Amino acid sequence: MRFYYFFTFLIITMAFFTNLKCDAVSGKIWQNNNGIAKEETNKKIEKSDTKEILSLLNKEGWEIPGLSKSKINKPRNLFRNGSTDSLIMYWTWLQPNSEEGQETKLNDTALSKQQRETLRLLEGDIMITDIVQFDINNRPFCYLIKIHPRGIGATQGLHYYDEDGDGKFEMVEKGSALPAFVPRIPPWTEKK
Repeated sequence: MRFYYFFTFLIITMAFFTNLKCDAVSGKIWQNNNGIAKEETNKKIEKSDTKEILSLLNKEGWEIPGLSKSKINKPRNLFRNGSTDSLIMYWTWLQPNSEEGQETKLNDTALSKQQRETLRLLEGDIMITDIVQFDINNRPFCYLIKIHPRGIGATQGLHYYDEDGDGKFEMVEKGSALPAFVPRIPPWTEKK
């Protein structure tokens, strides 16, 4: 019986890896059936269905939607879920629009229609409800943009990451919002 389970697992694993191709020179990943990645001018679009996290990479950095007009809603505080003995993480809650009663929409200047489709965002008005900044040593490495499609759906998150510590947020991922979200810590934060 054990052999049967092992053999089944082996066949499924082999089928998965034969369907995936990786260009060793450029590091691009391609999938035969529906295209796991495609290249724009300087933006690499990646889909990762295995973790249900969809991501877009922009080497020039993304503009964080709603950040320019935001104000602090809850001051910087220790984020216990992501802190370790060697890394202490903090979070700051921001209100996306400094004017009371104003709603902030995720508009087409933040993400194009194609990029919204890649991240599987619904069409129509998507409201930004909160912005959460995560930092280590007073250096932001992640912004969580809590989004909610007007009238339908649950709150989701757009996660913007500074992948290399240059202050540009090159990666955006669609995923969960708080309380389930714990940001991944880029390797540059561990360097002293």
